[in-house]
Amino acid sequence: MKPKTKRIILLSFLIIGFGFASVFATDTTVNPAALVTQHLQLDSRIDAANVQVSSAKGKIVLSGTMGSLAEQDLAEEIVKQVVGNNYSVAKLKVTPPFVSDNEIQKNILTSVPAHCLVEIHDFQAQVQQGNVTLNGRANALHHSRIAEFTARNTRGVKSVANRIQITGPSPSDQLIEESVFALLNPYLKQNDIRINVDVKNGVVKLTGEVKSYDQERTIKETAQNCKGVTKVESQLKRAREPFDKGSRI
Repeated sequence: MKPKTKRIILLSFLIIGFGFASVFATDTTVNPAALVTQHLQLDSRIDAANVQVSSAKGKIVLSGTMGSLAEQDLAEEIVKQVVGNNYSVAKLKVTPPFVSDNEIQKNILTSVPAHCLVEIHDFQAQVQQGNVTLNGRANALHHSRIAEFTARNTRGVKSVANRIQITGPSPSDQLIEESVFALLNPYLKQNDIRINVDVKNGVVKLTGEVKSYDQERTIKETAQNCKGVTKVESQLKRAREPFDKGSRI
């Protein structure tokens, strides 16, 4: 190849490279409210037509109405995926189709005990204007969580207060801590994650850094499945929150 031809080809690559660089060098500051709105609108599982997304004091705020509690839960998951924990859904109201309290109660009292993974003693569900309160005694936290999930996905439900008590035989806090680490260790090593686990009276507190909300959710759910755990409090931080002041993606 002639020197002149080589120079022309090299110049062409440089021009193309600078072209791509200029595209990505343009303002990469992302409007988080607009990005959350886009994610909500593209998700086929929810109807976000009556949901407004705004930003107040650096926090994403969802307001408006949704047709079911299950949709609200999905919307909250989507927001967490985009902005981490810097959000509020306090102004997002659930306005489901009318279902009588008696019918809601009947559906919950039928569906929860029928679940093959749930064993709750003295299970009760009180319903008042679509707002549900669950009571009973469970041997493990995941039984209580499945009962709550089932109730939240029941047609006509506006809110769920889970007051199911974890009353099964409880190992010592030290044994619970060791068990949580044993369950988490393969995942933590695989993803190069370092966290701290503290246990007091069966309540697990997680601290440290993760790379994404998906990692936080996986860690928290794994800890919840450990025998003796009555509650999991996650104070895990993202190593890099995508929409902190001055951040770019």
